[in-house]
Amino acid sequence: MTYRPRVVDSELAERLKATGAVVIEGPRACGKTTTARQIAASEARLDVDDVARRLASLEPARVLIGDVPRLIDEWQLEPAIWNHVRRAEGGG
Repeated sequence: MTYRPRVVDSELAERLKATGAVVIEGPRACGKTTTARQIAASEARLDVDDVARRLASLEPARVLIGDVPRLIDEWQLEPAIWNHVRRAEGGG
């Protein structure tokens, strides 16, 4: 399926210029992951990658290793990772 540009695409790009991390919120199955994947240079999908999820629970900072911007999909499955994101971006 071909990606259809969304209004939020430009806002996401602008926010990533201003800060190193952005949380995309919305209802289930509205296209958050698909939108994020358009701009992400790498990703860790904690809902489908058991290795990434185990790593996030044991060594959360290692999940952040990858080209940026990095998509950490379904981060709420391992919420401790958010503290590592904030520290890595200098926001904490």
